Amino acid sequence: STDYAIALEGYIAKVESKVDSAIAGTTTEEDDEEARARPEPTEIKGSIDELKLSFKKLHKAAKLFKRAAEAHDAWAAELAEEAGEDIPWWKWFSKIKLYYQIRRVNEKYKYLERQFLYSKGLDQRNWFKHVIFAPGLWTGYAGAVFPGLTEAIDGKDYGNAQRWVGIIEGKIFKAAGSLK
Repeated sequence: STDYAIALEGYIAKVESKVDSAIAGTTTEEDDEEARARPEPTEIKGSIDELKLSFKKLHKAAKLFKRAAEAHDAWAAELAEEAGEDIPWWKWFSKIKLYYQIRRVNEKYKYLERQFLYSKGLDQRNWFKHVIFAPGLWTGYAGAVFPGLTEAIDGKDYGNAQRWVGIIEGKIFKAAGSLK
């Protein structure tokens, strides 16, 4: 889960650089290629400067998630080491306790991904529920990171993008809480 947290921080930085490019009026080759497939938005909605400030919330949530993930991974490593040791037969209660602790750790890993599901789904595609990954709206089956947020930024709907920042922040906090 620490790897997931590190990747999340990178994804946030990538989307934030997209906002910085929009503020500066520059684009990347990747953005230009994707822009050919989508219609050009006619009007700007919301404030891009307020959107830029809202990214502080995402960074804060990602840091909390990373700390929780590191602690959880450390606990899992500790239990794995303990499971590798030879526990004498007369300490049967310790074996049972260890079994249930390992099971608890694994269940937290198992259900972690579900914490990123948003029941209302993505805008215009409510059947996609994951706020971190989904196929891109204009890229076919090519994956998009933070699809609701990036599509709002691409559509120059910065008010909606701020809404997605709030949704994503809540889901990251929820995921961090599930690892405690």
